[in-house]
Amino acid sequence: MEHMPELPWIAWYPQLWLSESGLSLCSAATRGVWVDVLNHMLVSGVSTIEGSKHQLAVLCRCRPQEIEVAAIELDKYKVAIVRWQGDGIALTSRRVRRDLKIKYDKRNAGIKGAAKRWQTGSKGGMAASISTSVSVPEGVQGEPYFEQAMERVPIQLREQVKLDFARMVFRSWNGRDGKDGGGVNVRFEKLLQKRWDSEGEQWRNGCHSAQKKAQPAQAIENQI
Repeated sequence: MEHMPELPWIAWYPQLWLSESGLSLCSAATRGVWVDVLNHMLVSGVSTIEGSKHQLAVLCRCRPQEIEVAAIELDKYKVAIVRWQGDGIALTSRRVRRDLKIKYDKRNAGIKGAAKRWQTGSKGGMAASISTSVSVPEGVQGEPYFEQAMERVPIQLREQVKLDFARMVFRSWNGRDGKDGGGVNVRFEKLLQKRWDSEGEQWRNGCHSAQKKAQPAQAIENQI
């Protein structure tokens, strides 16, 4: 898997897991499937994992029949939001969705606050330069909705694409009000697939033009 979380670890609260009444009613196999699903959500930065029963079985290292049973139990006992789409299943964690929103809200508040402090500081031109680099409208305002857009991306593509590349495409797409570079309306997941097919190799090799442009701004953000 190519995605990596921003940190190689998360805070895990055993009491929350053990005290989840709905989860306690699920079978041991379903609990195992669910913990794998949660790990994939956290690694990919999304709150929904979807795919066919076979695809989810590969992802969760079990049989398709166990995925079906797990989806039924997770839905029955209100552990997850489960959507059935023909042979496909979409699993959403309310807690992960809430935590991701809080995370993005805090991050955006921190960036905006830092930009404001630089604007009112006494460093003149440097202050203006730094505040501009951390307050790009489509990035700051659109970031909380990135996770929602990623939920519509097919699971195969989420497994392939780099998360920072997806964010870059989202910011561009969001800043153009849902249009591609030619001004044509396009769904985010379609644009992401097209651009990853054409630009993915450059991104993996670290020679994409957007990566070079982002280095100064990223260095400033890391200092804030």
